[in-house]
Amino acid sequence: MKMIALCDKVGGYTFNNREIIFDKKLIERMLNDLNANETLCFAAKSKLFFTVLEINPKQKTKLIVSTSDQLGKDDDVFLIDLTEDYKRYIEDCSDVILYCVDQKLPSDKRVVLPSNKFCFYEEEVVEDHNFDCVVKKLVFKREEN
Repeated sequence: MKMIALCDKVGGYTFNNREIIFDKKLIERMLNDLNANETLCFAAKSKLFFTVLEINPKQKTKLIVSTSDQLGKDDDVFLIDLTEDYKRYIEDCSDVILYCVDQKLPSDKRVVLPSNKFCFYEEEVVEDHNFDCVVKKLVFKREEN
């Protein structure tokens, strides 16, 4: 399983229970980077996120309604969103992909990866977005024991 998130340069992704990154071009780029055969999993509040921006993922989607919902380990991609549910799925992740805006934005929740489980793998500058700063795609891979 993979996890993906849109965040600022210190990992912030929400403020006052709202996403801080609301850029349609960047979200579409993030979704285009995923394989069509992967299943995009997200919490109920993120469904509104896609609806408001009129984005229709090409991937199958799965709404995570409760903490008992199970995710597959292979073809599922979990979107880190308004909930902190990602922490319960981190053990099953092979990759974490962060789309980071090179600004510090007001935020009250941050993506935190266990440093002993993931290592930096690659970085790519993302061109297609509406920010006045650099946006980078950062990929972290699970360390092999």
